[in-house]
Amino acid sequence: MNQSLTLREHLAGWAAYVLLATALPRVAHLLRWPTRLGPRGLLAYIAGNTLLLFGLRQYLLPHFKRGADERYRLEERLGREATADELAQHFGYSTSD
Repeated sequence: MNQSLTLREHLAGWAAYVLLATALPRVAHLLRWPTRLGPRGLLAYIAGNTLLLFGLRQYLLPHFKRGADERYRLEERLGREATADELAQHFGYSTSD
């Protein structure tokens, strides 16, 4: 599954950013806070984001993949798409809201 963006999607994202930054300069200033950290702060910001993304990929992504695999196996066994109640029962969640 390739999730890379096309050139058109990149250009659309940049265009949206430019329009929003032009329309809302205070918000744009707040969103660019890492540029005002200085060299050591920027390195700390990069290291923190790197650790966060590593943790998400190392621990959270496999959890979601296992859940998707379990759902796929359940649907293969049922021969159709599982309902919300069947998924809740399979994964041990309560459906009494």
